[in-house]
Amino acid sequence: MRVARLLHVVYCTLAFVLSVAGQCPPDQVVLNGASLGNGVAVGLNTSGGRTDWLSNDGASLIMQYPSLQSWGSVFFSFGAAGSVGSRQSRDLSGCGNLVLEVSGDPGSVDIGVQDWLQRPDGSESKVTIQVSSQWQTVTIPLSRFARTDFTHVYVPAEVVFGGPQPQTVRVRSIKYTAGTPPSGRTGVLAHIAAGGGQWSTVVTLFNPSASPATVNVAFRGDDGAALGAVPLTVTQHGAAQTVTGGTVSAVLSPSSSIFIAIGDPSVQSVVGWADVQSSSLVNGFAVFRSLSASPSEGTVTLQAGSSAVILPYDNTGGFVTGVALANLSTSSATVTATAWDDSGNSLDSQPIALAGNGHTSFALSNQVPATAGKRGIVQFQSSGGVSGLGLRFSPFGTFTSVPVIAQ
Repeated sequence: MRVARLLHVVYCTLAFVLSVAGQCPPDQVVLNGASLGNGVAVGLNTSGGRTDWLSNDGASLIMQYPSLQSWGSVFFSFGAAGSVGSRQSRDLSGCGNLVLEVSGDPGSVDIGVQDWLQRPDGSESKVTIQVSSQWQTVTIPLSRFARTDFTHVYVPAEVVFGGPQPQTVRVRSIKYTAGTPPSGRTGVLAHIAAGGGQWSTVVTLFNPSASPATVNVAFRGDDGAALGAVPLTVTQHGAAQTVTGGTVSAVLSPSSSIFIAIGDPSVQSVVGWADVQSSSLVNGFAVFRSLSASPSEGTVTLQAGSSAVILPYDNTGGFVTGVALANLSTSSATVTATAWDDSGNSLDSQPIALAGNGHTSFALSNQVPATAGKRGIVQFQSSGGVSGLGLRFSPFGTFTSVPVIAQ
């Protein structure tokens, strides 16, 4: 097959070829042997404008990077090359890994990925791999490409060369794989608050194990719906990117962390909770901060949730106990709040209605009036599962968080 034929645009005529959000396409092949995947085009260039160094042997692509260049790149794109913002793209956010089969002159090359808004100026996220004379399979977790928006991938793979020395690299397979999907709920963060010029929240999650963990974090509001319009700034491997959609998916390498800042302090305030699912154990917490004249911080840890939780409260001496609750069921639920004073006397029992996956926050004395001016404990119980957090507001304008005890 001649180079000109390789450079022929082989792509679907659809304006946008999108996969189902949150799922990795079952056969997302970029290159198989010398054949491009469906809808994939290939291009190349160097600092000197050379485009004559790509060929194939019927079983692989052969990249013969020429000498006396400062850089060179062979890039695969979804559809023809286009200007920023008008490029075709695919949603690969449900995938976990980029897998390549390579061989060639011993040395190193960079593997890059670009989303549809990244400029072709070399600033995209890249991962350096080692090349040997023997064929090898290289698996790169997508979390390594921290600045890439994988909901809109334009260049699913590029091979980037550097320096004045020539180098030959053969590639016979490039594909995306799902990795290990989240197997279930790892825990929940019962309260988040951001925006309105009053609140900010940062979620920290980390992988304590020796194996990669695929993580999915879904942020929900009081009504149980996804916080889809809220910007989320995700920082991983030292690089930050802002996404929307109410969900963050990532692969955490062993002993690594991810940080998710919620919302924009200058826009309308949002409150809710976060549901964390992962393929293996992850730990974490969220810190929410008041941006008032008397700034304070509260911390909510990642909790497993249970059918009932108990919270100590104190509504004496000008202190006020606040409560945040999250319904862990997809169906609407009634949470029963039962309060006792510090002598063990039963005070009152009140129902609290929550939407499916819903959330609420309130001053305890407003929801259970019998606790006003008293201290003791309050139990929140729901057959569908509940998680919660207490907030202790002082008469000095500050607050701190109070953890619940699962029963």
